[in-house]
Amino acid sequence: MPKQRITKEMILDTALTLTREQGFEHVITKEIAERIGCSVQPIYSYYRNMEELKRDLFHRAVLFYGDFITRTARVEKSFRSVGYAQIQFAREEPHLFWLLFMMKQDSLNSFEDIYEKRSNKKVTEQIAEVYQITQDQAKALHLNMLIYTHGISSMLVTNSVQLEDVEIHSMLDAAFDAFLGKIRYKTVSEKEKDYE
Repeated sequence: MPKQRITKEMILDTALTLTREQGFEHVITKEIAERIGCSVQPIYSYYRNMEELKRDLFHRAVLFYGDFITRTARVEKSFRSVGYAQIQFAREEPHLFWLLFMMKQDSLNSFEDIYEKRSNKKVTEQIAEVYQITQDQAKALHLNMLIYTHGISSMLVTNSVQLEDVEIHSMLDAAFDAFLGKIRYKTVSEKEKDYE
């Protein structure tokens, strides 16, 4: 029987599976090789070191997350449902959520970084259009909801709380309405000042 050719895709798929099952810290060449059924040599023919492999694995996890959100979010309520989809991701893929959102990332040092590198700008445009607010206001609303949703997701991943779906939907709706209401109140107050 001819030997199976080990590909970079096989290595990354196996590393992703390991991360999903056991966590990022369990991704080691020996374990990947064992699962594929080869020596570590093919892995090192594609990667000079584990840092390179883990960098590619992180990007693969980002794509996996994006696909999950696209599949899970409802088109007709895309903005509100994206937050719920992220919470579902945290429940169903706790190890990947930990990798993507709980581990320190060198490129994320502020909320602005999070918005610029981890959010979909089309969603901000949609918010501005649907709720008749400015791009800056839509961005603020989007970022506030990202932070709020991340908080709930983090508590679920760390088993700090147990929440039912109905409760989560209610919390997200209340937060969204409060953030949007604050933006609208501020807009009305600013217009009133212009008339004084």
